[in-house]
Amino acid sequence: MHVKLTESFYIEPKCIDIVELSERFGEPWVEVWTKRQDLSELHFRGDEAAEVWGNWQAHMRDAEARRRGDEEAQ
Repeated sequence: MHVKLTESFYIEPKCIDIVELSERFGEPWVEVWTKRQDLSELHFRGDEAAEVWGNWQAHMRDAEARRRGDEEAQ
């Protein structure tokens, strides 16, 4: 399963180490650090950064809900 970061960029969640939201030059700025050596850091700014952050947060909520569901089923 891949996480949609933008309309054209998807990544496997197991490849992601850190996703961080900050502000630079008055715009949202998202940095994505990966665990893979063949992928460099990813940077998104402005509207694209807001999209990435929203999609990442939605993925994390869904993953947590799935995890809780699995725990309750046991």
